[in-house]
Amino acid sequence: MANIQDYLVLYLPFDEPQGSAVAYDYSASRLDAAISGGADFVSGKVGNAIHLPGAGKGVVSSNPLDFSGDFTVSVLVKGNKSSREADTNPKKLGWLVNLSGVNAFLEFWVDLAPDVWTHAALVRYGHYLRYYVNGALIEEQNLSGTIIGISLNQDFYGEPYGLGDLDELQLYSKALSQEELLSLFDNSVRLEYYLDGLNLKDHFHVRVSDSRGVIDGLKMKSPFAVEFGDENGEFVDLESPVFEPRDISLDCWIKAEGKSDFVDKVHALETVFRSAGTHRLMIITNPTKPLVYEVYMPNGLAVSKKWRDDLMIGTFTLNLREPEPVKRVLKHIVVNASTKTCTINLTSDRCFNIYWGDGSADYDIGGTGDSVTVTHTYAENGDYYPIITGVVKEITAFSTNAIVVWSEL
Repeated sequence: MANIQDYLVLYLPFDEPQGSAVAYDYSASRLDAAISGGADFVSGKVGNAIHLPGAGKGVVSSNPLDFSGDFTVSVLVKGNKSSREADTNPKKLGWLVNLSGVNAFLEFWVDLAPDVWTHAALVRYGHYLRYYVNGALIEEQNLSGTIIGISLNQDFYGEPYGLGDLDELQLYSKALSQEELLSLFDNSVRLEYYLDGLNLKDHFHVRVSDSRGVIDGLKMKSPFAVEFGDENGEFVDLESPVFEPRDISLDCWIKAEGKSDFVDKVHALETVFRSAGTHRLMIITNPTKPLVYEVYMPNGLAVSKKWRDDLMIGTFTLNLREPEPVKRVLKHIVVNASTKTCTINLTSDRCFNIYWGDGSADYDIGGTGDSVTVTHTYAENGDYYPIITGVVKEITAFSTNAIVVWSEL
């Protein structure tokens, strides 16, 4: 079976240093891009990215795609805010597919706030165009003409071109499947930790140096066992093993500018765990397949520090517990009003809890052996990771309009 990399015809990771006049193509095509017009390289989602400030551009000498056959265009994109026209910042991202003929084209737009990295993909599969956002299939259109050009656009009219950053541009002479799209960045994303949707480093100024328990095997609860005096050993019921809570430890440190700043930063982190309910810990090892946990902090923080009036550094271990450690993880993408509702259908004799990823939850779902439908409507656009906790192996029927990221984690 062929590897998808065999179909890679252009790969521009844009990892060149600032000031470089070329973006190297890491595919067999070797169609390096010439950089001009003020475009430059900045920190990106994966390594560096190319920043396009209006007139900036990168140009390759020829088009490596055959528009008449199947193909895939994949890119990480982040629209930038305009410092000159604050009221006309880009709010949408759209594909425009030009067809032969007069005024012949197809287009597809999604809501996209500035300064948010998004994975956008356009896939031609036979007579269909499929549009993906962060791995989710958002739209499929019939193709009834000859493609002569493709562009990815913003609703920003302050410049003749785009205002934003691009990263990891990849073109394939193959219609990639959803599973293949989800696997594109398995080994290239930088590790990040989030608590209730807030980046530990950027929001709480907490750096994580090491972690334990996040992917370790769970400890089994003692199964039902019977010993017979005239038999060796014991008879153990291992038909449906169940497990103890998951314990997670994050070794952390905080840097602050003096005593007062240090106290404020520690207090901000502690305050999160003083509110009711569990809290969402998400570890980004892959932009499309993060590790997701609903946790609480059973013990307070014990910070090792030396008080100073200038630079202070304190270390501590964030000990967290996940009370419901076995789960199914979904991903629901909200880009407009028609995608705000996530629907889950399941059948089981067991009951489950659903944590929707926006702070809300539904408890004791199912348990009757009959099909149960649960819906949740999100208030804001964004990426959400609903998780279903319980003995997920005993779900006998399951369907959803979300992506199944992990069948069991």
